[in-house]
Formats: sequence, structure tokens, C-alpha cells
Amino acid sequence: MSYLTDRRGKSLKSFVFNGQEYKYFKHDYHNTRENERTVEIPIFLDILKSHKNQSILEVGNVLQHYGCRVKHDIVDLGEVAKGVTNQDIRTFKSDKKYDLIVSISTFEHIDEFSNGTEQSMLDAFSNIRNLLAKDGTIWMSFPLSTNLYLDDLLRNKKLGTKEEYFMLKDTINESMNIWMQVQDPVYERYRPPSMMLGFSKAGQVMISLLKIKCLAIIRI
Repeated sequence: MSYLTDRRGKSLKSFVFNGQEYKYFKHDYHNTRENERTVEIPIFLDILKSHKNQSILEVGNVLQHYGCRVKHDIVDLGEVAKGVTNQDIRTFKSDKKYDLIVSISTFEHIDEFSNGTEQSMLDAFSNIRNLLAKDGTIWMSFPLSTNLYLDDLLRNKKLGTKEEYFMLKDTINESMNIWMQVQDPVYERYRPPSMMLGFSKAGQVMISLLKIKCLAIIRI
């Protein structure tokens, strides 16, 4: 595929998202060289940079695992760590109103190992909207084909998105972990959590084992 190498045949070290070039992010934690974190981290760091000195909430403790010095609030149901509030995002309350809420591949894990419902997912989205300041915005990413309810809500335009973008992984040359932006989402056969092997100590599916093909990045 032509986008895998440049004219000299050298492997690409960057990708393009919304017309802007980013370097692929490399880190040993969950081995970003093999998964979607390689594009998520630089995109979301850029989003945070554009909201400097504003009130920010991160749903799911992700960024500080990758050497990012975070000063914003973090809520995560299961991961015990410094600066992290352990609460369910569906019921989390705060005296603050946030100018920016970000979530990196977290919402697909809501009710992952129980009998979740579409309403449960809608409750989570409703609550984060209530946490927003006036003119605040939400940016989140999630892999497609890992949560049926989330897929259906996106497909049926029930999330109230203002912008939707999709990054597709080249699976022919999968070891290169090359991603490109595409216009339309690509869905695969749904794989329930029971089919996914390998878990972290926190009980979360290890990203490197999911073999994600298409990533959604949305603004609400």
C-alpha cells in the first residue's frame, strides 16, 4: 500500500490527522508500537495544549502512564493511582464545571464484564455533558467493534456528536502499526470480552491484545 513508505522506501514515522502531521508515539507501556495508542496520545496531547490553563477532566487514567505531566482532574472507576478519583463516570459529581473533558479508549469498557445496556451508556454520556462548562467541549476516542451499544449509538447518531473522525489501521502490514484517516467507519465482527485473552492487574483488557482495526475520535 502506497502510504506505508515514502518515495525512498523508508518507513513512515508520522501520520496525518485533520490535515496536521503528527509523529507516531512510542512508549513501552502497553507497547504503543503495536496499537492505537501510537496515534491517540499525540492527538490528545495536542487537544490539551489548545486548552491550556482551562479546567480539564480526563475520564480514564491514561495520559500519565505515558510520561505526561498532568495537572487536570482524573476519574477512573478501577485504577488506584495518585491524583485519580475512583468513581463511576455515570454517577461522578463535581463542584467544578469543565471547559474540556477528554477520554481515551475508555467508554467501551463501561459495563464490560456485566450485563450492560444502551441506557447505561447513555447515562454516562448524559453525566459528562452535565459536567461541562458553558461552551465546553468533549473529545473522546474509542475502538469500534468492541462495544455493541457504543457502536450502535454512534451509527444511529444518538451521541450528539459535532465532529466524527476515523483512523484505520493497515492490517496487511500489521507489524508496522501504520494508521491513516478515513472518511467512514469500518466495523468488524463483534468480539465480547470473554473472547479476549490477557488482562492487566486492574482487570482491564490489555490494549496490545485487542488488535483494533478502526478507531473513532469524536467531539461532542
